[in-house]
Amino acid sequence: MEKISGIYKIINKVNGKYYVGSSKNIKRRFYIHKYCLNKNDHVNDHLQYAWNKYGADSFEFLILESNIPSDQLDIVEQKYLDVIEIKREESYNISLIAGKVEMSDATRKKMSMSHMGEKNHNFGNHKTEETRKKISIANTGKIHSEEARRKISQSNMGHLVSEETRRKISKKNAISQLGKKRSEETKEKKRQQTAGKKNPAFDPSIFHFYNKIMNETFIGTKYDFKRKYSIISHVHDLANGKRDIVRGWIIIR
Repeated sequence: MEKISGIYKIINKVNGKYYVGSSKNIKRRFYIHKYCLNKNDHVNDHLQYAWNKYGADSFEFLILESNIPSDQLDIVEQKYLDVIEIKREESYNISLIAGKVEMSDATRKKMSMSHMGEKNHNFGNHKTEETRKKISIANTGKIHSEEARRKISQSNMGHLVSEETRRKISKKNAISQLGKKRSEETKEKKRQQTAGKKNPAFDPSIFHFYNKIMNETFIGTKYDFKRKYSIISHVHDLANGKRDIVRGWIIIR
């Protein structure tokens, strides 16, 4: 079946009332409309009532526009629906918003009723309070005793340890952390020593830097100068006289 994308109309030849819709495959949509109408099971109650009253031979299925890109269907259909809004009584359309599934209140109620009673897949499946509790427990996992939970927790750490062993480990970790609490001055000295030992290019020479813009002076190593003022490049050239100024800083010799 050749696919025709576009806008279609179902018109009642007796009174001129019509229904407008859109589809990526109009021929298939016509087939679905006719099938549901003949089964008295169409979602549009207005169209279904007219079909039952006037008969199938009183309706004509027409293609209004074809070869419309799928991403443009709703836009084109909306133009037709806007026209319907002016003379609502001439149309079977329930919704005047393109792309919205049409369904009257009566149809919604019918569908709701169809899912009640024996037609509901859970009909007759009444669970006692005890059964619901069991299901709830099963869904949330097994309930373990305090001792069992403790063993599971220890097992997840890789091995089981006694309460005494855990206290020793905790105390050892606390002492270890205590020894790591050094003053900012100590940590800074350590960083400088580490930088000097690990970096063969570390220069312990003291330089006198001066910033003409900020009127600020710094005396210290190139390493400390770069860290304090976040200057990454050209400090070495400045210190060695290859540059006269870097970001406002000069060397006082």
